[in-house]
Amino acid sequence: MNHYAHTIPQDILSNLALSGEPAIPNIAHFVNPLHPALDINQLWGVQLKKWNYQIEYLEQWRLQEEEIGKEIDAFIMPFAPTAAVRHNRFKYHGYLSAINILDWTSVVVPVTLADKAVDKKSEDHRPLSELDRKVQAECKLTWFIKRLVVE
Repeated sequence: MNHYAHTIPQDILSNLALSGEPAIPNIAHFVNPLHPALDINQLWGVQLKKWNYQIEYLEQWRLQEEEIGKEIDAFIMPFAPTAAVRHNRFKYHGYLSAINILDWTSVVVPVTLADKAVDKKSEDHRPLSELDRKVQAECKLTWFIKRLVVE
């Protein structure tokens, strides 16, 4: 969050000012003008941490390739914890952030439709955090049925 909260607000806010539109609720917390901007040394520190993380991740990727004896062609993962994103209700950016911090190219591909016979809400789920509780509360199966599931 440090990377986003302190590096993008001014860029987005200046573009929003040109359009006259407010930030949509899904990203409003990222464009908080009260977040202090990073100076060049602080920004470089954030970028260096990001670079080091990318190097560590790539090293693990290469070790896995050695172990299986061939190159890995793709990394497939969901983009969100839900089948579809309800308008202005996207609360969890963790899946997207994992790819964005690596600076990898990504694409979202529809793979199936949500099915009420298969895709059921876990009634015994115990949230790990307040954010987890909010994300789980968004699981409205009647809304998701016949919506695209994307990865």
